[in-house]
Amino acid sequence: MTQIACQQCDFLQQEIELPPGGTALCSRCKAPMYRSTPHGLERALICTLVSIVLFLLANTYPIIGLELQESRNATTLLGSVVYLYQHGLEPVAALVFTTTLLVPSIELAAMLYILLPLRLGYVGPGLPQVLRLVQTIHPWGMIEVFMLGIIVSAVRTSNFATVEPGLALWSFAVLMLTLMASAFYFNERDLWACVKAHRPELDAPLAPPPLRLRKPDSVRRTWAFLLAGFFLYIPANLLPIMEARSPKNVQIDTIMSGVIYLWRDGTWHLALIVFVASIVVPTFKLLALGWLTYTVQQRSNRWTHQRARLYRFIDIIGRWSMLDIYVVALLVALVQLQLFATVKAGPAAAAFGAVVVMTLLATHSFDPRLIWDFEETKHD
Repeated sequence: MTQIACQQCDFLQQEIELPPGGTALCSRCKAPMYRSTPHGLERALICTLVSIVLFLLANTYPIIGLELQESRNATTLLGSVVYLYQHGLEPVAALVFTTTLLVPSIELAAMLYILLPLRLGYVGPGLPQVLRLVQTIHPWGMIEVFMLGIIVSAVRTSNFATVEPGLALWSFAVLMLTLMASAFYFNERDLWACVKAHRPELDAPLAPPPLRLRKPDSVRRTWAFLLAGFFLYIPANLLPIMEARSPKNVQIDTIMSGVIYLWRDGTWHLALIVFVASIVVPTFKLLALGWLTYTVQQRSNRWTHQRARLYRFIDIIGRWSMLDIYVVALLVALVQLQLFATVKAGPAAAAFGAVVVMTLLATHSFDPRLIWDFEETKHD
């Protein structure tokens, strides 16, 4: 029987055969280890091809349009990025471009490169390297968060202007679903089994490793990113993130005042979403990761299962902090209605974007296997 180590706790155990649709959990930390997805590669390829078409449509046509009296404006995703760049917000433009355009396009091209040759009966050159690229960049693609940002932006602008959904809006909505389906159906175990069937002589070098190297300097790197995130979090919440001007008034919003605006406007459900994504999640991530890193340094053997589950939860929710950045990126490009209304991004946008990046880097730098090291020593 083949032995494999859990990537979350390093516990070595034997692989078992799974029923169709089944998932194997680690017998110690209960983290998912591998799945059985019948016809998963074929379905992943179909979803990838559909996603490529939708991605092209979503970036060709306007997302939403805005009309106020005789003034009208519309924006595409790339148009929002260009507008941010031209108006002195290069870091925010780079972050939006990377997470919504660059990473998804590379990931889609890489998935097509992996899956299409296998469907045609051969293995593409450099497949392991391309697969590692997909695994590395996947957490930085955030189409689903961007889609929620479109909805929040549309609601905020609908109070003073007519919002016209564009073809790209519906393309992004379906793209979000096809990307999720592709990720669900793509199974690394099935991939290697298919590779072995086509190229048995490459079995040894291409087989997925049962053991994976530890992350170097995990604790020090995690603390460095966390401390940077803590310092940036102060200006991100105190400085204005957005400034809206109209002939009647000027409204300068921080992250929290934007939440209050949505609440008073009657869209309490969106206010709650923005509050959780932009206030609760970053604060929770900074504090929780700090506690996890501290307990690892103290070689604590208490609450190991709870700490492992906490890390997996942090890894899932971290990307949703990007919501406010996407809302700002869309509004500053969309609300440029000459004399009627304009929106400018404030200095907090760059600071908050940096906080999100620091917390994501801290999460990826932390090695969850460290949680279990002293547990093993105790049992030994």
